[in-house]
Amino acid sequence: MDNAALLLGDQPEAWAHHPVNGNGQHHGRVRLWNALRLTFLFALWSARQDAEEQARTSQSVVRYTVKELQRLMWAQYRTSALPDDVINALPPHLLSADLKPPLLQDFQATWAHNDALCTVEAMPGGGTTLRVWLTTSHPVPAPGDEEDHEGAADNA
Repeated sequence: MDNAALLLGDQPEAWAHHPVNGNGQHHGRVRLWNALRLTFLFALWSARQDAEEQARTSQSVVRYTVKELQRLMWAQYRTSALPDDVINALPPHLLSADLKPPLLQDFQATWAHNDALCTVEAMPGGGTTLRVWLTTSHPVPAPGDEEDHEGAADNA
């Protein structure tokens, strides 16, 4: 990707594999692309505005982007399990765009596509567990890793 039109303007014609260049069945991937793109752009802008030279490094931008994407995943995963009556009782102005509760299947279509960033696992007896693979750690844990990772939590 060497075309600024893609990253800044999100022009699908600049990238042959852009999610909207498919058969229209990729709503989750479009949401994921927008979250990745906008979070990264905000991290770049924040770094550029920071007076501290250490905050303007590529490592700082990556750390911020990963941390913010993890926060978005966890927030959307948790709200995907809230019952409708709880959500309906909240004043609409309290629900930010990224906290509007998706269905779990919408969450999975967006964030757990090919289990690359996270995995949603069904638990015996109901509920789910989220395992977040997106990390700045090295080596990066892979799906199917049997070790207990701090990126796992239950959603019963």
